[in-house]
Amino acid sequence: MEDNNLHPNQTNDPGAPPTVTSSDYPAVAPVLPSQPNNPPNYQQQSAPVFPPSLATYSEPKKSKKALWIGLIVVLLAAIVGATFLFWPSTQQKVIKTSAPKVHIPLVTLSGPATVGIGTFTVGPGKNILPGLYSISSSPGQNGDLLITSSGVSYAATLDAPASSGSRSGASAWAQLASGDTVKISGASLKNVTFRPVVTSPSDPPALAKLYPASFTVTDDPDKVNPGKSFTFDDKDKNAFILVISPNYTVKYNKPLNDTGFLMELADGDQVGTVGVVSGWRSDAR
Repeated sequence: MEDNNLHPNQTNDPGAPPTVTSSDYPAVAPVLPSQPNNPPNYQQQSAPVFPPSLATYSEPKKSKKALWIGLIVVLLAAIVGATFLFWPSTQQKVIKTSAPKVHIPLVTLSGPATVGIGTFTVGPGKNILPGLYSISSSPGQNGDLLITSSGVSYAATLDAPASSGSRSGASAWAQLASGDTVKISGASLKNVTFRPVVTSPSDPPALAKLYPASFTVTDDPDKVNPGKSFTFDDKDKNAFILVISPNYTVKYNKPLNDTGFLMELADGDQVGTVGVVSGWRSDAR
């Protein structure tokens, strides 16, 4: 008997295989197995789509406050750089002008000083301070002393005896003022001693610039001896006498003329003269 419920493609032959068609199953897309080792094909992928809020980006606007801060920082940096650039040279100029060279006087009024041969300048801050000095050479030495003042030169011979115990005193006396120059020379002259005379502001300066002739009052028979003397010079009106005590103070500072004057000399007094023509004479009265 024929079975009417058979599939249209089926037969009544029990040994025949069933026939299946595409109409027997719904259409299903094939599923491919994943392949992790194979790199993805970017050409087959579409570009990602971002939200509108992420798709575009704009730089935030700078505020005016930030701009002013930037300008101030740049200005400060320029000022600091210029300071470090020019400060060393400016500092060096200040050092050069703020440290003038100071000359320490070799001869002062505070005590004796010994110098060698050479030319020296008189004045504050110079080689020799102004004042009245005795000038003597060392024992056994002799040389020349030349003082120039206001264009006028004064000369004396510095000659000391060989014996240091001799009481010859100073070789010369000099009243030195600012602007004077003192030249000391001589082949056998090595050292010259300046010793200041003690004076007060009220004492007048010595009447002569240089007293080249000098001797010491002693008890020797052939020397000028201590005691009262009337001293004069009747040949020259430009003669002067200077008497210094043993403690280096001024006893007499007088002109010598035919009038003369009375003085009292003591042992050890040192006498300097200048311009004496007829000879220094003393007559006790």
